Amino acid sequence: MRHIFFICLLKLFVFAPYANSSELSNSILSMRDRAEFIDHITKTRIEQLLPRLMSKHNIDMWIIISREYNEDPVIKTLLPATWISARRTTILVFARKEDQSIGAYAIAPYKVGDVFEKA
Repeated sequence: MRHIFFICLLKLFVFAPYANSSELSNSILSMRDRAEFIDHITKTRIEQLLPRLMSKHNIDMWIIISREYNEDPVIKTLLPATWISARRTTILVFARKEDQSIGAYAIAPYKVGDVFEKA
């Protein structure tokens, strides 16, 4: 009985604002726009959040190594949104610079998005 009550509340609070189907369709991004949005969030996290976290925990370098179809779950959150998986061997390096900013490098035979500098 509690489950049914919870589901009813969930429907009321989550789906009620989208009762009009045209509002719902206008609020859902296309796949291309969604990928751009995700890539923007990734770039912001690397430029703003990562320097503070690495500084707080006294980390100078973070290296993530992944092989194709055998990815670390973390690497999927850092790859471009249009990629399904890492390609070949992908190595991502985050290194703290002297000005405390973070350099984001991809050691790979191809370009890895706009966030990473090819190294």
